[in-house]
Amino acid sequence: MTKLNIELKNCYEIKDLKHEFEFTDIHKTFSIYASNGSMKTSFAKTFEDISKNKNPKDLVFPNRKTTYSIKLNDKDMGPSLI
Repeated sequence: MTKLNIELKNCYEIKDLKHEFEFTDIHKTFSIYASNGSMKTSFAKTFEDISKNKNPKDLVFPNRKTTYSIKLNDKDMGPSLI
């Protein structure tokens, strides 16, 4: 089993998100399905920024501290793996 842990705080419109995805031979992918305005674009922008070695930010409240952690099997994932 492969585990992907994400923790995002003040990344675009994501106030606070913590989730663990468990990938198995049966469950190899996940889809994000939600109504408009529920964070899908913010999620994508955050991962795009990290993949380009840029820090995500909160556009509405730029003074808020942004933090993120993305770990694959308890090891930090660098931008080249995202």
